Amino acid sequence: MPFTCLNEFTFIICFCISKSLRG
Repeated sequence: MPFTCLNEFTFIICFCISKSLRG
């Protein structure tokens, strides 16, 4: 991944993106 999911904000973004990619 181009970014880490350590921070709370980035974690939410990472989660949303992962959700979108998986459908």
